[in-house]
Amino acid sequence: MSEPQVNDHTDEKSALKSEADRFALFAGRVVGTIALSAFAVRFLTIPWDFGGCFFQVWMSMVGTAGFMALLSRLKSMQRILTCCLLIPCLAICFFGPVYFAPQAFFPFFFLAAAIGAALWLWSQSINLAAILMALVLVLIGGCCGGSVKHMALLSRFRSLTGSALREIRFKPVAEGNQTIMVGEPKALARIAASLHSTSPYSPNHESVGKSWEMILVLADGPPIRCWVGCGNRSHPDTGCIQFDSAVYQNPELPRALAEAAGIRDFYP
Repeated sequence: MSEPQVNDHTDEKSALKSEADRFALFAGRVVGTIALSAFAVRFLTIPWDFGGCFFQVWMSMVGTAGFMALLSRLKSMQRILTCCLLIPCLAICFFGPVYFAPQAFFPFFFLAAAIGAALWLWSQSINLAAILMALVLVLIGGCCGGSVKHMALLSRFRSLTGSALREIRFKPVAEGNQTIMVGEPKALARIAASLHSTSPYSPNHESVGKSWEMILVLADGPPIRCWVGCGNRSHPDTGCIQFDSAVYQNPELPRALAEAAGIRDFYP
């Protein structure tokens, strides 16, 4: 009498497993489409950044594979919750390398990993560990808040126009140079136009060389501070812009500063 019950239980588990696999495959296709869209945007905007492309491929593969593996091990409601939480994080991780330095979107990658770990522990009824991981999520969430502020700052930086600037001050880091102030409208417009070409690059572990502190005094809002200087070993022919530890490249900036501010330290 017990054998049919065992078979029914086995069939039910197989059906649930098959349903989980189908859901994971469908959701994986959605995430894969987002990753491919991010690749298309990269090749249209910064195709020369091969280091960043490799990094984006690695992140997309790890993110998509981990996402699908996690979904296949969860229950129905847990799978829906996972999609709602992880797909936005993964989308930021996939598109982030196209627009921002790695320091800006790494917290979201760690957030996705921590969410996945917490949900897996929950699905295995390891409740204490799941609660501890949820506390870790609070700390990582604070880092994500800092990343959002950096992204908003850089987006404003790239969209500046000459009319939005009151003046630009350049304070030299090296001795022997004097502070330069630019306030002429045409010069401000020239420098602001060059900022639109600011883009991330990889590897992103070298500081700006021969740098000046650039203070953008806005007509409305607090000033924007960063450091500008010559390119590094990976990109010797372009200018670099540094916000705290995040470094960006800008091929138009050296010529713009030479023409508008007379700074030729990193312009041939």
